[in-house]
Amino acid sequence: MEGRAEAGQRVVMVEDDVSSGGAALQAADKLREAGLEVAALLCVVDREEGGREQIEAAGLTFDPLFTATSLGIKKPV
Repeated sequence: MEGRAEAGQRVVMVEDDVSSGGAALQAADKLREAGLEVAALLCVVDREEGGREQIEAAGLTFDPLFTATSLGIKKPV
């Protein structure tokens, strides 16, 4: 976590990329344990490996700047 935050504050998480979403959800849990309200998760690249579904199922808004498809990156087979 960077910057200061106090219990009860709303925060937005920023990740460079999201694959399965597991690491992002663990980080969100840590922020909640610290008393913060996680409003949304922003990321630069959604690798389209199930992370969006996991994050949204956990009740978080998920907003990537790019997806693997939009960048022309082929998904693993």
